[in-house]
Amino acid sequence: MIEKEKIYFPDHIYQKHLFKIKNIKFTPQEIKIIAFTLSGRSAKTTASFFSISSKTVESHIRNIKKKLGCNSRDGVVDFIEKSGNFADVKRYYLSLLIHTEFENILKKLSTSPAKIKATLVQGGDQDSDCNIVPRLKHHLKLAGISVSVEYKRNPLNLFQAFYGISNASCRIYILPKDMCLNLLNAELASNPTDSATPYSIYSNKVFICPKIDRLALQSTSLENLDLINDENYYFMVFEILKRLLPHLDIGKKVTEFNESVRVLLSYSNPLALQYYSEEEIIEKQQDRLISKLEKFLRTKKWKALSALVGCFLCGIGLLVLSFKDNNKAHAQNHIQNAEAEERTPMITNLVSPLTSTFLNRPALLNQIEGKLKRQEGVQTVLLVGIGGTGKTTLARHFGHSSKFSMTWEVNAETPESLRESFESLAFACSQTDAEKKKLRDIKEIKNQKDKEEKILHLVQKYLKGHPNWLLIYDNVDRLGNIQNYFPFDYRTWGKGKVIITTRGTSMNDHTNSIQIEELKPDEKFALFLKIMQQEKGFLSKEIQKEKAQKFLEAIPPFPLDVTIASYYLKETNISYDEYLGRLMKSDKQFNTIQQKIIEEVSGYKKTRYGILALSLQKILESHEEFKDLLVLMSLINSENIPRNLLNAYKSEEIVDNFIFHIKKYHLITPKLDTSTSNASLSIKSKE
Repeated sequence: MIEKEKIYFPDHIYQKHLFKIKNIKFTPQEIKIIAFTLSGRSAKTTASFFSISSKTVESHIRNIKKKLGCNSRDGVVDFIEKSGNFADVKRYYLSLLIHTEFENILKKLSTSPAKIKATLVQGGDQDSDCNIVPRLKHHLKLAGISVSVEYKRNPLNLFQAFYGISNASCRIYILPKDMCLNLLNAELASNPTDSATPYSIYSNKVFICPKIDRLALQSTSLENLDLINDENYYFMVFEILKRLLPHLDIGKKVTEFNESVRVLLSYSNPLALQYYSEEEIIEKQQDRLISKLEKFLRTKKWKALSALVGCFLCGIGLLVLSFKDNNKAHAQNHIQNAEAEERTPMITNLVSPLTSTFLNRPALLNQIEGKLKRQEGVQTVLLVGIGGTGKTTLARHFGHSSKFSMTWEVNAETPESLRESFESLAFACSQTDAEKKKLRDIKEIKNQKDKEEKILHLVQKYLKGHPNWLLIYDNVDRLGNIQNYFPFDYRTWGKGKVIITTRGTSMNDHTNSIQIEELKPDEKFALFLKIMQQEKGFLSKEIQKEKAQKFLEAIPPFPLDVTIASYYLKETNISYDEYLGRLMKSDKQFNTIQQKIIEEVSGYKKTRYGILALSLQKILESHEEFKDLLVLMSLINSENIPRNLLNAYKSEEIVDNFIFHIKKYHLITPKLDTSTSNASLSIKSKE
């Protein structure tokens, strides 16, 4: 749990530590790019995270290189590592991830049908330390709250506003400590506790007063008074939303946020949320020491006690000497283990699956674990299924739920993405200065084949020295495409596990393959409920459940399609029928919105339309004659298309090849009866 931790925002870390590094000024956007570069993220991933183009990212990188006088990304990394701000950049990166996760959770709350109004009342100067108004206003709006702001510098105006009539559902007072105490105690003086005047003036009011407690007030009987401490801003916002949106389960969102942060922290060794400057650490240590000394000196008969303690310590000292060797060895082992852990931090690039979008499928996870349970050599499992069945999410979840020395997701969709993934892995594996220098030299090699071999050797060397790793090869078209990058021999790669995700039906025959089937109706409904169930009364009536189930019957039975439909309904607040109508039309704007929604909530970048379009593109690229066959199939009934009709249009060899490809990309039913002369095939209707 992190509720009691003090979290620094990305812009706070930037202003205090990263605005200027070694007398070189950087813009906030440049620091963001540097942070992602330092963490091994590609330009494409960085662009996706910040919703900008890859060209914009590359432009920032060029500007950064120009400022530093270097000509490579490694030069940027070297500069940060030697600047003394390495830890600051890492904390900044982690802070960005947490801040983004927080805002994503707020956006999920914005679909509440009731329009809630809130007024922020700030006392004191607008540039005071307690000025969180702009940030709070922005985040309340993300949660669907209509926000207005009032500034009250004069205590008298503040006191008058306190009794004023407002059409807002809630007034949130953001006050310096002194002004808050003066306001509340002045009100208590004018309305003593034995007065008949009810304390309704405190209803629908929230007070954000830094470092104040009820004991500072002249009365502690104000049960309706909310004093929210702002030490941890994120959880302070959640507390405010509990008041503003009592019909929603905010506690569930807090748990979701906690879990997301826990996962982020577990893979960020040990870049803790709480962050103190060097001066703050020294000050805290001094305060603790002085406090202990003062308490000791105030103790009665401390001189006599000190003499007794001295004798006692002498006895303890003799006892300790007898165990000196054992303790020394234990301490050395502890130090060595700690140093080893520090030298070999957890390496991963896995995206954390959101609990709100992840359908728990324990049977499949158990199958994966069962096929990978052997410890000898390299164990491999293939997850086979149409795009959108949740193969990648399952692989990532398995990687997060099990303990590995390293987990890395390799984008195997194209030769270029495969090479880039291994270059990023090589960068992450380069821990020492010598290794980093070696990698820089490798990248300067002109011959592409030699460069790839040396990068691969560097990765192999690291994996062999760190057994029990996990590699996830995502979107493999066929095994031959990854042959040069696949760990066949454990004597070269070391011992580890491999998960391959693929849409290729030809890999079903592999002994260690797992077919990821479509969702059953109850699984579709469970995922739909998990995403949609924000209000306590959601689907409370049987007729509502029946409408939802009927709607889901028209949605393809895959996690991708159910997730997109659920979030589209939440984000746009349209009816079931309206969504199905747009799904049938499937115009460009509708597909673009779908893509943005699924990318924002899960990091996945393909919609059902995108998957089908990519499959058709690959089929068309396979043979020039396939275009005519696809046109023919689109003009006739999709059910029971006669094989003889296709044979009459093209040669049997071309038709055989065509059927192989459309079956490979799951465009026809898996079972095809070719035993008779009048065999037929059917296009999958739910895709």
